[in-house]
Amino acid sequence: MAIGADELPFHDWQVVDPASMAYIRHLVESLEHLTFDDACMLQLDGGDNASDLFNLHRPVITGVPHDVASALNTLEEILSRGSPTLEAYQREDIRETRVLQEEKVRTTMAEVRYIDGLVDEHMDAVEGTRARLHAARDTKQQLLEKITAAAADGDVASLELELSEAEESEAALLAEFMNQWQSVLAVHKHRGVAKNRFEDEVVALMAIPQLPGHSEDQHLVGDAEERYEDSVLLLDEFLDMQY
Repeated sequence: MAIGADELPFHDWQVVDPASMAYIRHLVESLEHLTFDDACMLQLDGGDNASDLFNLHRPVITGVPHDVASALNTLEEILSRGSPTLEAYQREDIRETRVLQEEKVRTTMAEVRYIDGLVDEHMDAVEGTRARLHAARDTKQQLLEKITAAAADGDVASLELELSEAEESEAALLAEFMNQWQSVLAVHKHRGVAKNRFEDEVVALMAIPQLPGHSEDQHLVGDAEERYEDSVLLLDEFLDMQY
């Protein structure tokens, strides 16, 4: 939306009301490096009056083309604190925050499920080792009984060798079992941390309201963004024409 040649005759617009020009220059400089999102967030952040884009009293705008005055009105309509556009933008921001939070919940839930799988794998390994350890102890006990029964005959050398091997096997399996059990405890600890993180993210999600009217707000904000960009461009072009 550029200023047409017929809107700004050279001789008619050489001198603009100084108060109007100062106000326009102030507003353009305030918005110079702000995107629509930046401007909306600045106004929504609140704070003291000094942070308000419209903290400077607006004079009666005179001596400017109609399109310039209209652009000023558009910017104030969109960005004045409490405006319908800012309220819609804030609702859209809340909706986006909720979408991001829902993703965090899904991510942490997946982490808990993954660790649950690791716990199952580790427990399967522990149970397998426990079964082999019990079998090794049964074998050792049987050998001890055989040695006791054969002691009267004195022929126990081969049985004692088997017993020694069985004891070594039992010791190795016991060490393996203890290592695996420590791994189970560590994984359980990680699961506790992951579960707490998941629950925290769920609590954070529950604190974000679900707001109706998304399509209406999306349309209003999208239209306002186009009008904002057109208005800022027009005012910038107008200032350039004053030099």
